[in-house]
Amino acid sequence: MGITAYKQVMKATADPRQIEYRLFQNTTSKLRDFKGKQGFWEVTPEMKEALWENQRLWNALRSDLVQPDNGLPPELRAQLLSLAAFIDKHTARVLSGEQTLDAIVEINEAIMQGLAPAAQQPAEVAAE
Repeated sequence: MGITAYKQVMKATADPRQIEYRLFQNTTSKLRDFKGKQGFWEVTPEMKEALWENQRLWNALRSDLVQPDNGLPPELRAQLLSLAAFIDKHTARVLSGEQTLDAIVEINEAIMQGLAPAAQQPAEVAAE
């Protein structure tokens, strides 16, 4: 099966929350390797690539959040857009050596918790 066909099947069959969870999981796992590192001399090409990948993910999320047909409640959209702005600023500080990327990892992990299938179960049970 070609990659294009595989992507089409994934797009047609995968739950968007699962896809988002996997994207955050993949990106965050790369960032974790650099937790606690601070200082311009600590910013390696691998760290830069992990940070840029995270930026691309948050930019895609931001783009989706501003769409009029986005189904999330306005308050949640605003909160996520605020986090996206923080990620932008904090990434610049990490790249300049002023900060560690630990806060970025923590935010991504919190997003993953919200997207995780287990997080959906209590609401489903309460609805029954």
